[in-house]
Amino acid sequence: MAFIVLKFGGTSLADIAKIEAVSLQIKREIEFGNRVLVVVSAMAGVTNQLVGFVSGITSYFDPVEYDAVVAAGEQITAGLLAIALQKYDVPARSWQAWQAGIMAQGRPMCGEIYKVNQSLLLVDIEKGCVPIVTGFQAISLEQRVMTLGRGGSDTSAVMLAAQLGAERCDIYTDVDGIYSADPKWVPQARKHDVISYEDVLEMASVGAKVLQVRSVVAAMGQDVPLRVLSTFMDQPGTMIVHQDKIIDQKPFSGVVVSKNEVMVKISGQISTVSLMKEIGSLGLTIDMVSIQSNYLVFLLQDTEALRVKYELERKAEMMGISKIEFLKDIVKVSVIGLGIRSNQDFLSIFFESIGQVTSNILSFMATENRASVVVPTLNGEAVVLALHENLGL
Repeated sequence: MAFIVLKFGGTSLADIAKIEAVSLQIKREIEFGNRVLVVVSAMAGVTNQLVGFVSGITSYFDPVEYDAVVAAGEQITAGLLAIALQKYDVPARSWQAWQAGIMAQGRPMCGEIYKVNQSLLLVDIEKGCVPIVTGFQAISLEQRVMTLGRGGSDTSAVMLAAQLGAERCDIYTDVDGIYSADPKWVPQARKHDVISYEDVLEMASVGAKVLQVRSVVAAMGQDVPLRVLSTFMDQPGTMIVHQDKIIDQKPFSGVVVSKNEVMVKISGQISTVSLMKEIGSLGLTIDMVSIQSNYLVFLLQDTEALRVKYELERKAEMMGISKIEFLKDIVKVSVIGLGIRSNQDFLSIFFESIGQVTSNILSFMATENRASVVVPTLNGEAVVLALHENLGL
């Protein structure tokens, strides 16, 4: 008898019919002889609706109260799924994260789980009851609800799997695994049967929506076997393991596009050290940083743009900032692989592929495991197709 953590995303739980279908899927897992714990996201679109409620009142909100609002979606889903399981004679109960003793520290909107009260959930599991736990959230040291950032339900599932000793963590979503590119953009993209934590971490860090970055870091550090698979198709999915366990690894694993980016340019008589320290204090994830004597440029998720503008404008005079500009309608395209920067042929193929589509390259950077370029949105799909084909993915 295995103990498995199952995580279901918002598209898997988008309406009542899908919630009932998921409940039958969980029931089948139990009939196979497995014990399960389930982590849920909010129903598709609900979190965005809740965020809209907050921004409809003000753009300058208290992040603690923001967390209290946007955490409501998962509570609804957990209760509905528990009711659906009970309908099919499966003992189940919903658990809000604070009830399960899931503790987080750090800043509101991007908390980090550091502790789980194992005994509370294990009692239910040992009794044959299925715990349905709200993902994306925990309780802070101040006894307030704290969210874990977008995609945080993945992290909730991985941390619960690690803390409770699960044999595997299955992430159910609307795709049947991890592909070499988004099949919506590249119809010939191939599905990975197995892929390394390292490659998935790079993919997630540059915008792939399959898993949250912190969930991959947690799984890698805690050695939690992960499987990504579809709620809607009976397919084996993609297993994620350590790199040294993959026998035949290709040099390039994928092309990833991030469509929710803005380029921020901060000009003036600025101290780069002070400015970067201020940005870091906001708990933001930035990328593609370019530092010049009188300006700083970086990429940022579009959902954070208003907060950055507000926080930096408040301190503009003190920090010597004369102008803050935002460039939208851009995409970041990244190639993930091994030894990219030291591959003698790679950069030639990389830029030749992009040049087939556009000469308008807004930013570029490369590391040993990825190369990223920023181009206008209207060129994004063609750049992805060219790179995927020319690199033999």
